[in-house]
Amino acid sequence: MMAVPLLAWTLGVLPVAHATETVQRRLTSMGTWLDVSVTAADRRQALAASEAAVRAVEATDRRLSSWRPDSELSALNTAPVGVWQGLSPELAADLDRARWCSAQTGGAFDPVLGPLVEARGLRTVAPSGSEQSILAALEHSGWAGIELDGQRARRLSWTRGASARVWRWTRAWTRPRQRVPPMSS
Repeated sequence: MMAVPLLAWTLGVLPVAHATETVQRRLTSMGTWLDVSVTAADRRQALAASEAAVRAVEATDRRLSSWRPDSELSALNTAPVGVWQGLSPELAADLDRARWCSAQTGGAFDPVLGPLVEARGLRTVAPSGSEQSILAALEHSGWAGIELDGQRARRLSWTRGASARVWRWTRAWTRPRQRVPPMSS
């Protein structure tokens, strides 16, 4: 439940002492749903704040969703291996933050786990995956297959054959049996 106060703080819409109106919205984004609840002094302010939240989520989805073939990240994921791709300043910053988080957690946070998502079948009705396929997928996951250089990036290797669909950046997934160390400020 930390996400709602954090989102409110990010948008500059903190709870009002004598709030009288709450607006609730349900959105779909990145293969899941998100509930947004905004409380403000009046309905106009609550609606304006909820619209700002919706716009922020939609912009993030257009940039980062691997569930959308037209997202900026999907374009990078399907680009030919070795070919530099231009990145928006926002995507470049997102990838820099993700790489930093991965380094700070010793790889426990690693959004470069497309092969693992495929091996586990996490986008199927019945997720599965043998231990052998999961271990093989982990071998092909991680930042070693990606090169970032300011506002451009390129994939350095294929995984499991020639399908670009197999190599995806996905939502963060904690690797099995790894403990995430606390982050320092």
